[in-house]
Amino acid sequence: MAKPLPLDDQIVRAAKLAVRARVHCGLWWTTASAAGRSLFHEALDEHWGAWRFVEHAQFIAFMVTTHSLFGDRHGTIRFKRLSKQLDGIASGLIAEAEPITLKVRQFRDQLFAHRSDKLSYSEVFDRAAITGNEMIRLADLSVQIASQMLEARQLPEQPADDISVEEFGRILAVLQRHYEALG
Repeated sequence: MAKPLPLDDQIVRAAKLAVRARVHCGLWWTTASAAGRSLFHEALDEHWGAWRFVEHAQFIAFMVTTHSLFGDRHGTIRFKRLSKQLDGIASGLIAEAEPITLKVRQFRDQLFAHRSDKLSYSEVFDRAAITGNEMIRLADLSVQIASQMLEARQLPEQPADDISVEEFGRILAVLQRHYEALG
């Protein structure tokens, strides 16, 4: 049987997942929020058939990635186990995140990793009742938890290695200007 990765490697991997979850959440929010839809409405409206899948993919990626960090599956890299190995580092933040992670778990368990045969898609959304602000808060908490763990082990912060929210916004802005120029 394979041995677990060294603790420092697990912490770095958790931090990378936290950063990616934050980026997925930010990219989702760029098109899903009222402000994003208002700002980029022409570009989004013109290509809504494609954008809706991009938006949905970011939502799913956020849910699955975040759930992996807060889940309880044995033999996985997860914040609660890492916190215990680090004498309770970030346990307060993990507790603060818990009510939101229960909502995320509903999406992961009933829609995205598994598909409920009893609940419709909209029923899962209604039951979970997660807000965009809660998702952003959970993404921020994930990065804060990872940062505390990295700091406790004197490991370097993990930079975002995915497309940034700002870069995604610039892409949408270019498309928006293109449609305005066509006038």
